[in-house]
Amino acid sequence: MPSPHPALDLLPRLDPALALDDLDWAIGGAAAMALHGYSRHTDDLDVFFHGDDGNRVLHALRRAGVVFATIADPYHYAIFPDLTHPDRRIDLLFAWDDAESDAIAFPDERVVEVAGVQRSVKYFPILLLVACKLQSSRPRDHDDVARMYERGLFDPGQAQVILDRLGGDPDALERLARIRSGSAMTPAGRRQRGR
Repeated sequence: MPSPHPALDLLPRLDPALALDDLDWAIGGAAAMALHGYSRHTDDLDVFFHGDDGNRVLHALRRAGVVFATIADPYHYAIFPDLTHPDRRIDLLFAWDDAESDAIAFPDERVVEVAGVQRSVKYFPILLLVACKLQSSRPRDHDDVARMYERGLFDPGQAQVILDRLGGDPDALERLARIRSGSAMTPAGRRQRGR
């Protein structure tokens, strides 16, 4: 069975860091959505680590000769395996907020095909993925949540409980209410949906 998302094939590039003892990590973004049953095309792989593990991860990658670029120190770095395709990359993201940190500490995990080999992959649980996307300011993330809701991939009542536990972000709660009512998808999302 092929990989649920083509960007997962980039994961072996991180093996020098993923081999560290007691390192928590999880895949977020579109690859995590695909692992939950909703696919959206993207060429990047978002891999999250705890913020406190940043130096260990980056040092392990440097020691293995993996070259990465700083996007926003100390939160975001990227590995570009092929500079002729800069969108195909691995985003190394170091989490400092509760939703991302919880997703890293308590990931879902399953065995999938990655670069032709069966391997265990850790990824954001659906409700924490939804919470992260609802707390984002990007309309594309809100459209993703609306589409996951339309497909019945999460219970909005449970998503509200998670948002409340994370501090009750009023904007995120309002977005969730609009999604439940069916009025949340942006015009760009509606155009994509019509394809």
